[in-house]
Amino acid sequence: MTFSGCGIAGVLVLDQAAGPVPSERDVREITAALAHRGSDAQGTWTAPGVILGHTRLAILRLGDAGNQPMTRDSLTITYNGEVYNHQDLRRELEHDYEFTSGTDTEVVLRAWDRWGPAALDRLDGMFALAIWDARDRTLTLARDRAGIKPLYLYHGSGYTVFASEVEAMLRCPLVPRDPDRAAIARHLLLSSALQPDPEATFIAGIRALPPATTLTLRADGRRTERTWWTLPAAPPGPGRGRRRAGRPVP
Repeated sequence: MTFSGCGIAGVLVLDQAAGPVPSERDVREITAALAHRGSDAQGTWTAPGVILGHTRLAILRLGDAGNQPMTRDSLTITYNGEVYNHQDLRRELEHDYEFTSGTDTEVVLRAWDRWGPAALDRLDGMFALAIWDARDRTLTLARDRAGIKPLYLYHGSGYTVFASEVEAMLRCPLVPRDPDRAAIARHLLLSSALQPDPEATFIAGIRALPPATTLTLRADGRRTERTWWTLPAAPPGPGRGRRRAGRPVP
């Protein structure tokens, strides 16, 4: 897994009355802790109940037009990744949308506006993203097929915090620091390659969003998690499924 590239962070507040909830300052602290992932720009974006943060490593375009979080109409995105077929998608979408940044981020945002979560099937690349849709007040988190780009979550009382790195999430005082001793023991005994729970981290309550998974968080507290892609089954090879001729093996 690679930890290079941009960093994303954010908070969705589900219930202000449930107790203390993270603030924009907390998201700024998390984003600052991700600065080693990209120092070209940092930004936060807020709306009632949602805060998004981003630290940028500029690759496709160096100007400010590609800074994030990026808003187009009712959608706002914070995104870490690279979509290799973004130019093909841009040509498909530019008949209905105006593009101004020259980045794949804007293509992903417009693709989401056109196709919704089905846009993920059209993305050829690696990514972790969060998209806020003001129309129905939903925040959708997603990871690429192989889980190359990381994304971690913590569900608190009345809020959810997410970020590209666990250590950065600990900058928020409402994210606990209690070690997950069982996960640490499994790691020491079995190594990460044999972890029975790939979502587990060394901090209790913080988990990784699985690869090829979306998590939709609604302002009313509902959560929907689904696998948006699975590895296709290998086609039968020559002779597979047939009995071999010859003498039986003793």
